[in-house]
Amino acid sequence: MHAFGISPTSLDLVFADPQIAISDQGKRDKSLLIMENPQRKCYMNLERDWFKTQLLAPERLQRLQDSYTIFLKDCLSWENLSQTYIVPSQAGTGCKTISLKLFARHTVSYCGTSTFFGNKLLQVDPGFLRNYQEFEEGSWKIFYRLPMFLARSSHAAKARAIAGLERYLSLPAQERSELSWLFQTMNAELHHLSVPPRDVAGIVMIIIWA
Repeated sequence: MHAFGISPTSLDLVFADPQIAISDQGKRDKSLLIMENPQRKCYMNLERDWFKTQLLAPERLQRLQDSYTIFLKDCLSWENLSQTYIVPSQAGTGCKTISLKLFARHTVSYCGTSTFFGNKLLQVDPGFLRNYQEFEEGSWKIFYRLPMFLARSSHAAKARAIAGLERYLSLPAQERSELSWLFQTMNAELHHLSVPPRDVAGIVMIIIWA
């Protein structure tokens, strides 16, 4: 979490007892950390339970699979092949040569992102996939804590992607209605904990990377 720039204050909040961390009564009345957490688990421990609810519950998982299939079919249609992975080839042959590495990376990141966030994220930040893929390419540099001057492009791409997520997650809920239950819950509960928007986006970015 330090590698994604999460502040020490936010780290304290996500590992704190929510009964102590959330003092505002209006937030307490809405928060799953208060209302559905008899064991008083901290946010990070309860987040694991939400993953199980999203990814193991048959109905929610089926909705994700159905959505992913739609985006995958769209990605694989001939007319929608992206210039990001098409390799220049001889004109007039009726063929398209693609980079398998770039094709796989684009397809997985596009379909996964669109499944969990809907189309709105890429409308808010059209460069999100490009920034995310650039970060991912060199993400090992960040986790091995290379000095900034040896990982400038990775850190810059990560910062741009997180900024795009922050803009998206700051939209009114009705404008991001396609956001999956898991990320809706994470976003709401982190705000109940008074985690600032940039750190919320950073925590979401960790999950996207994972």
